[in-house]
Amino acid sequence: AETGIADYALEVATVLADRYEIEWVADPAGPAPSAAVARQFRVVTGKEFESRHATRLFDLPVYHLGNNTFHRYMLPLMRRVPGLVVLHDAHLGGLFRSANRAGVWPGSLVEELEYAGEPLLAEWAGNGYVHPDTVPTLSPVNRRALEALPGIVVHSRTAWRQVRATCDAAASVVPLLAEVPATPFDMASERRRLNLPSDAFLIATLGIVSPTKRVDVILRAAAALPTGLRERARIVVAGPCEP
Repeated sequence: AETGIADYALEVATVLADRYEIEWVADPAGPAPSAAVARQFRVVTGKEFESRHATRLFDLPVYHLGNNTFHRYMLPLMRRVPGLVVLHDAHLGGLFRSANRAGVWPGSLVEELEYAGEPLLAEWAGNGYVHPDTVPTLSPVNRRALEALPGIVVHSRTAWRQVRATCDAAASVVPLLAEVPATPFDMASERRRLNLPSDAFLIATLGIVSPTKRVDVILRAAAALPTGLRERARIVVAGPCEP
């Protein structure tokens, strides 16, 4: 899937493969597993995972969950076969919006906000004072998804505090890992390849372009840079963007 979480999950699983017998659960509606995954791991669908778990219990289901429609298929599995969740986004409003429209996350937005302890925001949403697509950026909408989990891993103390304020599940901080490139990275050649000035001060935001990327704030911050630096600055907004 076109998400950095998929890359991260593969990197971690590859490191653990020598010590654990790992099976990879894939979204049946998603892209075919990459060659790297198919070579290393047995790949099953969600239904196959449940039937295999019923006949031969897995020691630990691990879900890599993010605030994106890519992870929608995991929600029913998490309810029926709870496990450890590596929570890449503490806010799950975007996932809720997608899953709710698909019927995977039942109930209305107002009901979910009330359940999450947001009665005022629920009232505003119910009366039409706030656009429904804006609400998921104002509330994490994550209590129902997280509260029944036996364990949660997050990548920062900030995310840990947000989880602790939401539910009583055991939560641990594991710093985000990054694979060191096998070949040295040459900045000058990369800038030439991307047609970027060699002396530019680059400010980049990467990933799906949405209000949460705060592009307006980035622009204001860049405008406040010292004159010499501001004249050399280039802002790169890289990622898919709806019209």
